[in-house]
Amino acid sequence: MFLRLISVVCVLLVSGLSGCIFPVDSPEPYDENRGKLVRIRAGESSRQWVTGVLGQPDAQLDGGNFWVYGETRMVIYDMAGPGTHEYQSLLVVFKNEVVESYEILESRYGCWSTGLCLVSGWIDSPKKDRPATLDREKTAVVSQRHDDSQAKSFAPRKEQCGVYFYKAENIFFGKQYAPSVSIGSIKDEPLHYKGYLFLAIPSGTHIFSTVDRSIDFECEGGERLYFEVKQELGWTDSELIVRRVNEKDGKAAVTKRNLLLTW
Repeated sequence: MFLRLISVVCVLLVSGLSGCIFPVDSPEPYDENRGKLVRIRAGESSRQWVTGVLGQPDAQLDGGNFWVYGETRMVIYDMAGPGTHEYQSLLVVFKNEVVESYEILESRYGCWSTGLCLVSGWIDSPKKDRPATLDREKTAVVSQRHDDSQAKSFAPRKEQCGVYFYKAENIFFGKQYAPSVSIGSIKDEPLHYKGYLFLAIPSGTHIFSTVDRSIDFECEGGERLYFEVKQELGWTDSELIVRRVNEKDGKAAVTKRNLLLTW
């Protein structure tokens, strides 16, 4: 990335060492008035066109209806520290195979006006002058829209169950770690602690699995079932624990979270 330095500010650090801070004039990753984004038109641009202009998205969610791109730019270069980056996340919404709208989120985490929220995902580069990127295993987008309220109030018919999965918070482990889980149509989905996964399943025997754990359970029909994934410290390493919880505790945990959009 070509960086145009505006000025240099040198400061005396507490340790007695001098350091320099360089404000940096670098282009915004997504600018609606110039650059690549001006070539994206709502109601006209196809998926193929968007891919040709912006490349492959960092995340494709909700069956491909939502694409997410993320990029950062350095705004302050600090010779004594990591410097300061600005974060931009671009949400592209598709309808009938063309762009319906797009919106820029100018913060590390937060919500777009659509009711979708980026709650995790940035991986910082080991080189401080390089942009951070969004990561498949850590990126999480949750919904605060009607689909979240519908999932929470789901009333299963007698031949089906509503199943909820969430990750417990644990102060001894990094909250960003999101184990991949699978059940039915949900395949290797990261389960972030700020969200939950929901699935309506038919009655019968089912298997819910994580990276190295699985649990068989029975859906007798007309039930709402809740499962907690928890990371605990073992004798030599951490391990994932999968357990079914009662409806009262499970519902309370889900109520504090928002519906995770699947990849």
